[in-house]
Amino acid sequence: MVTQADREIEQKLRDLIGKRFPKHGIIGEAFGAENQTTEFVWVINSIDGTRAFMTGKPLFCTIISKYGETRCLRENPSPSVIGCKTVSACARLPRLIRP
Repeated sequence: MVTQADREIEQKLRDLIGKRFPKHGIIGEAFGAENQTTEFVWVINSIDGTRAFMTGKPLFCTIISKYGETRCLRENPSPSVIGCKTVSACARLPRLIRP
């Protein structure tokens, strides 16, 4: 399930990453993948816990992971919301970017 908020957050993150790192790839839930075969790829889950977000429960977060050189380089689940799950996008990334 992808909400308008998911799309707006992901688009803003894509714009920020694209300006700072124009050669990096991005994979997101709302808009799919672009340049996923580049050396560095960012994975965005703009709202992890969409149902909780939609019902006003503070059990959601934003996850941004940077993947490169066949391993996860950085993962930053937003701790700003109580109960944020720290689901690892890094563990799933090889399946997402390589057939």
